[in-house]
Amino acid sequence: MKKIALMLILLLLAGAASAETGNHDYSFSFDEDGYSGEWVTVALDGLTVELCLPDGWTGDVGEDGVYSASDGAGDVQMTLRVAAEQVDDLEEWAGENLDGWDMDEAGLYEVAVTQGEGALEIYVPASRGRLLVYRFEGDGADALFRAYALMIAGSGYEGWMD
Repeated sequence: MKKIALMLILLLLAGAASAETGNHDYSFSFDEDGYSGEWVTVALDGLTVELCLPDGWTGDVGEDGVYSASDGAGDVQMTLRVAAEQVDDLEEWAGENLDGWDMDEAGLYEVAVTQGEGALEIYVPASRGRLLVYRFEGDGADALFRAYALMIAGSGYEGWMD
């Protein structure tokens, strides 16, 4: 029920979103169950994060404790890991630790975003002062559509919502 409520809030905030770039069709369809994808539970350094992977994506936590996923074609890869500990203020932390960043929104979160040569990173605050980073990499700029990555990162939530 909480997943459905979260998705309905995201629907209200984002509207029915779709994006098409290059040869990739990154469309999300909203319906009564949320956008099309599969909910996965990811355990990272004592945090449990649930997020919705788009249809066709697969992922797993590696021995290094980093969650890795990719689209079905292998054109876009995503990793999710704990980036920092004891972060009280995201903007202050970003100003001290990131180059070429800006603030944006991913679902219900204010996030810091960096985008450069073939990679896009989204920094999301987590509980206990931790900071998660979703890193998207792909073949060419068309594989890294920002709104698409923000939707994936915005679908994630942690146990604090229970």
